[in-house]
Amino acid sequence: MAMAKMTRKGMLSSLISTMVLLGAIFVFCSIYVKHFFYGGVQQFVDSQFALIDGFFMQIATESQRCREEKMLEWIRNFSESSKMELLLLGDNKQIKGASSGFEFESLYGLSNKKTMIDDNVYITMLGPQKIMVFEHDLGPDDGYVMAWVLIDEINKEMSTILGVLFLIMALVLIFVVVANTYFTDSIVNTIWTINRTANKIAKGDFRTRIVKRSNDEIGDLCAVINNMAEELSATETMKNEFISSVSHELRTPLTAIMGWAETITVCGLDDDLETFEKGMKIIASETERLSRMVAELLDFSKFQNTNTTLERKEIKLLRLVNETVWIFKERAVKEEKRLVFKYDEHNDVLVLADANRLKQVLINVLDNALKYTDANGLVSIIAAEENIDGARYAAIRVTDNGCGIKKEDLKQVKTRFFKANYTRRGSGIGLAVADGVVALHDGYLNVDSVENEGTTVEILLPIYERRGA
Repeated sequence: MAMAKMTRKGMLSSLISTMVLLGAIFVFCSIYVKHFFYGGVQQFVDSQFALIDGFFMQIATESQRCREEKMLEWIRNFSESSKMELLLLGDNKQIKGASSGFEFESLYGLSNKKTMIDDNVYITMLGPQKIMVFEHDLGPDDGYVMAWVLIDEINKEMSTILGVLFLIMALVLIFVVVANTYFTDSIVNTIWTINRTANKIAKGDFRTRIVKRSNDEIGDLCAVINNMAEELSATETMKNEFISSVSHELRTPLTAIMGWAETITVCGLDDDLETFEKGMKIIASETERLSRMVAELLDFSKFQNTNTTLERKEIKLLRLVNETVWIFKERAVKEEKRLVFKYDEHNDVLVLADANRLKQVLINVLDNALKYTDANGLVSIIAAEENIDGARYAAIRVTDNGCGIKKEDLKQVKTRFFKANYTRRGSGIGLAVADGVVALHDGYLNVDSVENEGTTVEILLPIYERRGA
């Protein structure tokens, strides 16, 4: 219904604008044609009057009677009498002679209604015929010459030309209407298809696609919507996998906590101290694991809010990295993995950062490195300084020799919900959160990896230089 209204609106708008344009062209052409024909007649008559003036100058020295006789003879022998009637009139408008050879006693039948075209040029009626009259003064004693031209034939010719022009414009209008109808329908049908497809996508059908039929802006719009559907489909798949993964991640420690809580309740402290201590350690470990997952989810939730702010302070970066590494030392030993980081505290660098946020980034990166590194593997942390576009950056590179990431998955590792390896625990949002935090610090987080060889995560942060230092 809405599309039908759009079609009618487009059709009406096009029709009105085309009719106004064609109407203006027709009026202009009518004026031009009339000016062309009437101007041609006037130019012809003026040329004959010029001949009369030339002849009159030749006889100007003769007597008035002689001049009149010679003028009458010239008019009676007028060579263009078939095209125009030429009359010699006295001051009292008495007809003295005519080029047609007929003797006129007066201007009987000449209408008093005149349509002036120019000085001494007007259109009037002579009986039933329309004529264009020209008056040309010869002198105070010699009267004046009147010429008239029948313009009915001229008007017919003009009408024929304007009729043909009107027919052409009518055909143009029909063509415009047909072409506009076809063009509007093609656009409206495509928009209607886009509308239906968008509604399907909005309802969760991400498999639907629009057939791209042109390479214009409409075609580009179809391609964008298809790409949007693909992105939404991929995001929906990752979201579902994320929910499944998080559910599993939460269920595993909860199951362990519940199981050992029941075991401790049944056994009691006095019955089996060793079992009690073992159970409490597992409960504490799994509780810490749950706490980390919940914190990760909360961080992710915060970063969906664009109003996230940082509490920046001067921080010694390498000291912060070292403190974070020590958090994972015991875990690395338990998992039989080597975690190596050495730094010179006298060569530490300052960054302007939110310590808690930055620490969470390092925790996420180190947790991933250990998670994807097998037993007897190595995770090394190296600090360096980089110069990017004339600015100094502190670079923290965390490198492992674990399972690595496939080349086709590498570009998506910082995408929320994405997991390159579903055989390892994790929610798939750790790097997404880390990337967001680093970006808020005006830094960069880069990931480079080779499958089955290892991964390097590089964190680049601007070095803070005190003014006057």
